[in-house]
Amino acid sequence: MKNDFKHFALWILCCLIISKLYVSAQPPNERNTFVPPVDVPLYLTSNYGEIREAHFHSGIDFLAETGSKVYAIKEGYVSRIAVTLNGYGKAVYIAHPNGYTSVYGHLSEFMPEIEKYVKDQQYQRRKYVINLYPEADKFPVLQGQIIAFSGNTGYSFGPHLHFEIRDSRGAIPLNVLTFDFPVADSRTPRITCLGIYPINPHAQVDGTPNKVIIPLKNNNGNKYSIPGPVKVWGDIGFGIETYDYLDGRENMCSPFSVSLVVDDKLKNSFELDRISFGKSSYVNSHIDYAEKVSNGRKIQKLFVDPNNKLDIYKGMINNGICTFTDSLEHKVSVQVKDVAGNQASLDFHVISSFDEKIPSDAVHPHYADSFYYNTVNVYETEQVKIALPNGALFTHIDFRYKAEKAADTLFSALHHVHEESTPVHGTYMISIKPVNLPQALSSKAIIVMIDNKDKISSTGGHYKNGYVTSRAGSFGRFAIFVDTMPPEINPVSFVSKKKYTTHQIISFRIKDDLSGIGTYNGFIDGKWALFEFDAKNDLLFYRPDASRLQQNKEHTLELIITDRKDNIRKFKGRFYF
Repeated sequence: MKNDFKHFALWILCCLIISKLYVSAQPPNERNTFVPPVDVPLYLTSNYGEIREAHFHSGIDFLAETGSKVYAIKEGYVSRIAVTLNGYGKAVYIAHPNGYTSVYGHLSEFMPEIEKYVKDQQYQRRKYVINLYPEADKFPVLQGQIIAFSGNTGYSFGPHLHFEIRDSRGAIPLNVLTFDFPVADSRTPRITCLGIYPINPHAQVDGTPNKVIIPLKNNNGNKYSIPGPVKVWGDIGFGIETYDYLDGRENMCSPFSVSLVVDDKLKNSFELDRISFGKSSYVNSHIDYAEKVSNGRKIQKLFVDPNNKLDIYKGMINNGICTFTDSLEHKVSVQVKDVAGNQASLDFHVISSFDEKIPSDAVHPHYADSFYYNTVNVYETEQVKIALPNGALFTHIDFRYKAEKAADTLFSALHHVHEESTPVHGTYMISIKPVNLPQALSSKAIIVMIDNKDKISSTGGHYKNGYVTSRAGSFGRFAIFVDTMPPEINPVSFVSKKKYTTHQIISFRIKDDLSGIGTYNGFIDGKWALFEFDAKNDLLFYRPDASRLQQNKEHTLELIITDRKDNIRKFKGRFYF
């Protein structure tokens, strides 16, 4: 008996030893094998999943001064190099052997080998904007190797490093903060307001058919509440505006997850862990878009529109819509968490109560047509044609339209196309019939959108078959205008016949306030030269290149700038180098 026990104990000991050896032999968690891409304190100005203009933020933004060293987070190879006017500006993409791709954006410059390669390609193609996909063996990198320097290029409004980790299969951006980078976060999310929404014309909130927005105050640490129950009836949706804050910064970031519980039952939740680029634009369905347009609030809805194709939702029942028709009081709880596990909660009560005094015209306002999210929608008059493709709407709308006399500077009526507060997914076609448009100006005609402050912005367009046609990405007020003015060119650092060195920049401000800059080209001594364009600052600049420019002599400089309606402006000058 004793020998049997000894044998059993020995067997257990052997199993434990083998188990430890097996565990130690397993490959480390790939999410823990990356090093930070910068060697400065890891403070974030933005995190993953923040609500931007028609998309979720796909990475995190590290605070970094221009010229800070940027490192490869793991060994791999440079799979893509991009230079764009907007977006990420100068960017490097590194493919890693563990199935991930890292992205580094808004760079000021690349490492020397890549910098030379990019510049050679730009000169060869005579283009500043460029997308390159080097062979896998051209730029191999080691973990911790310097690959670039941070900056402020592209659509960036302050020096920082935009950083992403993508699942290489499908190039899907992942939430970087789930990869255990040492970003300190001991602060709880905040909830700033609650939205309660009647989902159909017969639903009510506080005895009205209108949504109710309730500002919130933190009244007990990380817990929020509202005084007394809210009267609701019928199909109701909820939403909250919520932000997360990380240590060392006051930037409003995005929480990781939000859940809705009614009477202790989960109705819906979402988690911002992986959002594909193909679905990111559905953010305008995820939020209360009208509230964003009118008041700047970013309320994230906890109910889902019929044409919202985001796959961030979990445990959803009836699209997150709650039905209250029983005259009882119900407990509602909203839980908000960040990646670090900090959480905040909002608890309140609603009571089913129907008010029969709502006027019928408040429920059924006048509209021009019914538009549906799952079909093509067309509206035509003699003056205008509007065509929305299948999927351009997130839900059914009662389409509204009217035309009125426009200002004398416009060449059509002023067309009110539905409401700016209703989001559009993608674009739709709008064709407007001109009024008093001279034939000689038809090639210069564009459709402009006029906001509620009467500011004009171009949507582009071309005249054909008696109409000017363009694509629009939102509803609003539209009319026809003509663009006959060429772009402006104003010297910034350029002084005629001045002597420049390789460390100085020759710069100009180029601007077109209507159709926008179409093409820009610079020539030195009659040969195409690489002029870089900082579109957000309208700044066009040239760095004298000793490898391409003969020194100790005078050089001619010429700029040719066109707008999108082929109006041309030229500039000529001389300088010494």
